[in-house]
Amino acid sequence: MRRMMKGLGPGLNERVDPSRTALVIVDMQRDFVEPIGVCAKAGDDVSTLAAITDRLRLLIKAAREQELLIIYVRSIYDRVYLGENQLEQLDRRGLGGLCRTESLGSPFVDGIGPSGAPNEVVVSKHRFSAFCGTSLDLVLRSNGIKTLVMTGVATDVCVESTTRDGFFRDYQVVLADDCIAGFSAERHRASLAVLSRSFGTVASSADIATAWLNGKTGDRGWRGPEKSRTMLTKFEERVRPEHTALVLIDLQVDFCDDQGAIAQRKEARQMIRSMLPRAKNMLDQARAAGVMVIHVQSEYGLKVRNVGSPHRYPSASSREKAVWTASAADLQEHLGFEPSMTEICLPGSPGIALLRQRLAHGFLSQSGV
Repeated sequence: MRRMMKGLGPGLNERVDPSRTALVIVDMQRDFVEPIGVCAKAGDDVSTLAAITDRLRLLIKAAREQELLIIYVRSIYDRVYLGENQLEQLDRRGLGGLCRTESLGSPFVDGIGPSGAPNEVVVSKHRFSAFCGTSLDLVLRSNGIKTLVMTGVATDVCVESTTRDGFFRDYQVVLADDCIAGFSAERHRASLAVLSRSFGTVASSADIATAWLNGKTGDRGWRGPEKSRTMLTKFEERVRPEHTALVLIDLQVDFCDDQGAIAQRKEARQMIRSMLPRAKNMLDQARAAGVMVIHVQSEYGLKVRNVGSPHRYPSASSREKAVWTASAADLQEHLGFEPSMTEICLPGSPGIALLRQRLAHGFLSQSGV
């Protein structure tokens, strides 16, 4: 594997390798781009948006020739999908009718849209980011994508929102700067400056297309045969340490320890007691093999209650007692308390602690379980 100098990422050819790269085209719809669209009628300058169309068509052609995964993102802003905040913003700018289903402005502009090939996918969004409430992340990960080549409109709104969210999800991002545009040249430049500094890299569409030509001509994650070859069909392959995590769920004092809330409520714990030594053995073996270990910790209480279920423990009839928990002194003195007076895993209580935090030199509780 080629070593990279500290602080430097891969070169463009490696970064946009066709076998793991998707071309993402954001909101190239008539309402955004064309003079007859809602944005232009509301006073936005769409001249620079129309100017990128020809270059984007060429980049799409290059992506098709190299059989990349191509994602066409479209906005659907029917009011039934929008919350008060977004409705307020759109209405304030005179964009209340933007990208309504079946409206004349909703379709993609001519020459930009899916061909019907299996590697060309449409993702509909109802927020500025294409990751928010959509299947985009699922589609990308299902097809082995590591890098996003970002194009489309508008730079400082939907392109920037999607770029940031992609970066936060650990995708590499390359912005095709001559295939991205906004309604303001000043905001466009400012947005690209921020994105290129902290969230991705910038390259021209010509350089990206050339890099694709120099890239791998083999596997494409979206193809059926390639997916079949990467499937882990044997048990030994599925649990190899390099791609396995051991997930330990709720191994906390309140659930597992003799001094925890479950024990104090006199609830059955036989199965938990018998499971703990085996869990400890798996943990030891996972650590020895270098497997990633993830400890999942429950946290309940008033601050995280949903209005639909305000009293997890105990029942709603014990409203005042539901927020009480035993203090550390109570537990140390082994003082008894009524089951109805305990709440499971209350923040700040001894019961929320993981078993591994309870004892410095052991996973199991003091009771020997």
